[in-house]
Amino acid sequence: MMVDNPLKARIEAFVRNVREHVDQNYVLVEAATRQERQRIQERDYTYRVVSHPGHLKTEILEVLEASWNARLRDGVVHSKARHWGRAASGFAHYLLKPIEMEQVNIDAAADLVIRMSRWYHTTNCNLWIRFKPYARRVVELTWGNIERFHR
Repeated sequence: MMVDNPLKARIEAFVRNVREHVDQNYVLVEAATRQERQRIQERDYTYRVVSHPGHLKTEILEVLEASWNARLRDGVVHSKARHWGRAASGFAHYLLKPIEMEQVNIDAAADLVIRMSRWYHTTNCNLWIRFKPYARRVVELTWGNIERFHR
């Protein structure tokens, strides 16, 4: 069983809207080490998001949806919109949609946790700044805080 039908439909609509096809072919970005995957599992990063109640998953999805709308400013698409779109829609598909750990693609989930950590902790880089407030809010809603995984 996945999340309830209205939320599942909304997640699927978001993934389609972003158009990065992460639900069909998620490309790992971070090349998580065995130690990083183990630390993510030991600290329950994946389990905590998968086990959130539907209303909290909906709130997180709302942030992701707003972030995707923020890719446009004055009719111009942000240069890192596709990078953020893959991370945001992947987060929705691989972490918000499942309700049991058996449904989780562990490699994709670990990659997405690390990517969200990277966006959350990015400093002094104007290329990523438009999406940082959304990453921060997703992290706050999902985990409260997140350690720095990226090198």
